[in-house]
Amino acid sequence: MSNKEFSDRLNQFTLKLFSSSASTNEENHVISPLSVSLALQMCMIGSKDSTQSELTDLLCLNDLSSSFDLLQANKSFIDRVNQHLNKSGISINIANRLYVMKSFRLRDDYKQMLTKYFDASIESVDFRKSEKVAKQINDWIERKTNSKIKDMVDADMLNELTRFVLLNAIYFKGNWLTKFDERCTRKLKFTQIDGKLADVDMMILYAQNLKLQSSPCSSPCITCELPYVGKELSMTIILPNVDIQFHEFERSLNMKLLSEIVNSKKKSLRLANLYLPKFKIESTIDVKFFFFLISNLILIYFNLFFLKIKKLNDMLMNLGCRSAFSPSDADFSGIGDRDPNFENVFISKVLQKAFIEVNEEGTEAAAVTMVTAKGCSATSSGPTPIEFKCDRPFLFVLHETATNCIFFIGKYLKA
Repeated sequence: MSNKEFSDRLNQFTLKLFSSSASTNEENHVISPLSVSLALQMCMIGSKDSTQSELTDLLCLNDLSSSFDLLQANKSFIDRVNQHLNKSGISINIANRLYVMKSFRLRDDYKQMLTKYFDASIESVDFRKSEKVAKQINDWIERKTNSKIKDMVDADMLNELTRFVLLNAIYFKGNWLTKFDERCTRKLKFTQIDGKLADVDMMILYAQNLKLQSSPCSSPCITCELPYVGKELSMTIILPNVDIQFHEFERSLNMKLLSEIVNSKKKSLRLANLYLPKFKIESTIDVKFFFFLISNLILIYFNLFFLKIKKLNDMLMNLGCRSAFSPSDADFSGIGDRDPNFENVFISKVLQKAFIEVNEEGTEAAAVTMVTAKGCSATSSGPTPIEFKCDRPFLFVLHETATNCIFFIGKYLKA
């Protein structure tokens, strides 16, 4: 499978998850479906039968010729991101880690797949010492996200029933190819999602040749692509037309439109003045499941901005992945030998913590997905520039330019 084909699969899941999580959300919102996908893929390779079938359907990986294609594609993708995309002015990293209860026996083939194809490190711990292990996990997360994500794990999440904690972390920091001049940033009005006006710190690029696209796929919006240093990664801003209701546009987002929006070749250089608010978004989706019978649980933590509670478990089940969350139906026997003292292994909790900040210099973003297993004013003398003014709600996508792979997707609705 080529990098482009793999990225297309990841983007299909991105649209599926973002549409499900954001369509009724009135808050600023950011998500890294890529991080969720990689974490769930590490669960999927240890699943069997209907659990595996539902996970492959959920992740848009159901028609691959072989599981080896997927493993090779993951290795190629992670190696390319960690080695090729890191350069002066760009810092990007994908990291995976497994903390396993010292008494829980992982299958050798599962350990080999994690280390070889997901570049995951594995550490044996005693979850009964919950405060010590929680600190170990939080320290790893903080290191891998440049201190942008802290204190994700509470000691009370871990106990003698915990079998393993599986983590995926993505960190990105990039400088704009053309930086905004801080001297041009000023207070301007922004029309929020509720129609009320608010003052924002508006960054401005005057009379720049920018990659723009009007009405992609005849959709009522205009897009602007802002490349980072090296031009291999970009942020594309999607601004619905002023006469279009934001949520109506958001619901119209489909794979064909999203693919065209992130395709650099579809855009053309136009002289423009760009107005873009400075913003920092933090949100949390925290999912808690309670069971009468505690068994070998898998907890997937999912945090997004503004500490807003939302049931991601329900979201994933509504997307067709049900057996993985069922104590009686889940089959993750490919991960580790069944403990005779416990029942089946199933997913019980999803939590991702994410962060993004956009300013004059560039963008910094991070996301962590965790899986835990338990026992149960300038002028131009040339043509008149186009005004690309983000003074109303807009979407943003952080993506690679060669494969169009989306790393983060979100929306800015209010100051």
